[in-house]
Amino acid sequence: MSRRYLALWLPRFATDRIGRLDKATDPFATLVEEVGVPRITSANAAAAALGIGPGMALADARALFPALATCKANPLGEARDLTRLANWCDRYTPLLALDGPDGLMLDITGCDHLFGGEAAMLRDLVQRLASFGFTAQAAIASTPGAAWALCRYRKNGTISADHGALRGLLGPLPVAALRLPEDVVARLAQVGLRRIGDLLDLPRAPLATRFGAQVMHRLSQALGLTAEAITAHHQPTPYRFRLDWAEPVRQVENLTAAATQLLGQLCERLTEAQRGARHLLVTCHTTDGHTHRVEARTSAPVRQAGRLLRLLEAGLEACDLGFGIETMILSVPQTELLTPSASSFWRNQVAMGEDTAALIDRLSQRLGERRVGWPQPIASHIPERATMLLPALRHQAASAAVVEAAARQRRGSAARPLRLLARPEPIQAMALLPDHPPAAFRWRHILHRTHLSGGPERIAPEWWRDLCPTDPAAALDAETRDYYMVENQTGQRFWLFRQGLYDRAGAQPTAPPAWFLQGILA
Repeated sequence: MSRRYLALWLPRFATDRIGRLDKATDPFATLVEEVGVPRITSANAAAAALGIGPGMALADARALFPALATCKANPLGEARDLTRLANWCDRYTPLLALDGPDGLMLDITGCDHLFGGEAAMLRDLVQRLASFGFTAQAAIASTPGAAWALCRYRKNGTISADHGALRGLLGPLPVAALRLPEDVVARLAQVGLRRIGDLLDLPRAPLATRFGAQVMHRLSQALGLTAEAITAHHQPTPYRFRLDWAEPVRQVENLTAAATQLLGQLCERLTEAQRGARHLLVTCHTTDGHTHRVEARTSAPVRQAGRLLRLLEAGLEACDLGFGIETMILSVPQTELLTPSASSFWRNQVAMGEDTAALIDRLSQRLGERRVGWPQPIASHIPERATMLLPALRHQAASAAVVEAAARQRRGSAARPLRLLARPEPIQAMALLPDHPPAAFRWRHILHRTHLSGGPERIAPEWWRDLCPTDPAAALDAETRDYYMVENQTGQRFWLFRQGLYDRAGAQPTAPPAWFLQGILA
């Protein structure tokens, strides 16, 4: 099947996005200042009827119509609204790309039958945009270059049947339709090459030598002699399901029922492929051109429709139905291999794992991904770096090598406290001898006298790590630590350490060792 592309051009997008809000019909234009001279970047239909167009100086435009209303162009706002329009065009095809500041390129291969053919799809797209207040031109061809040229330089609604018809359709168009730079177009015009048809039968080598290889490259792309790919606005998803309604849906219960139907189809496909979903995206398209997106992620691959629906319910209930939902699309950007169920001997353990994963999914969906964490073991014997808190949804099981390394580091070590502080806190300690545990220490303004103690357990610094000398945390990792278990007179037990060693020769050290409290034991 040959590929088919639909090029969409919004020639007055900058003014349409503003005028559609207040239904403005008076002449109106947007401006940008070039070398101190205000120039028109876009003019609405009323201004264009007076001869005002892009590139014209504001003084010349005011000479044609003194009461011309203007405002400063907003490229960031235009890019944001064009992105929203691209999300809306997802209802026509999952593969589309932004095409400059005022256009879109849609790969509609295999999608036109959903709308009754290419002509019906083209008509539906242009009419809907017109009802939203946008002036649009569109064309369909077998190459992106040809679709772009026909969209901007021929009558709206042009459809090219195949590669063979492209020469006849493109021949009368100006060479600017090949997406060439302005200086190259001007140089071609100087020697009488103003139409694409003038280039078709010329020898390629002399033309490339004089005007550059880009001319023939663009011509070959437009004719389909050189392949051209588009950069997708959204990455294509492996699974995509769609549901359209003849009458718009205005009740949340119907949305939930539709999501249940689509999830059932998804789980059947996932079962056949022995995979599970990790990321879901539901897009609801309203009749007035808005889109509502509901996302859900899972901590493990899932293919139970009921469990996936529970993750989407809150988002579906929050959708603003407006004038009604007419299309719902379920896509799955990420899946993973899901192994068969374990044997009955391990059924209880597997069920516990699934319950934990379901709890993580629901909490993350309600509270946000960053608010639900999962400790990940790290191959480090520095206690505060032995684990890292990661978002539970994105948690990947630690590799066997990391777990074994962490276990080997702890094997034979003293018991670790139940509670570790986020960072070791400095304390004031007094020891009777240099290598002895403290006889008393003050932590958070409270004095604790030692009743029982154990240790030391020595942990050397990780000399292979590059430590930043200006980082306080790095300075704490650069010295040897001696850890002690200490119990005070009231039965409280602490895990603390001395950072640094005393000089064995008896000389006074330049920086005496410091004491820190690392954790609290049960």
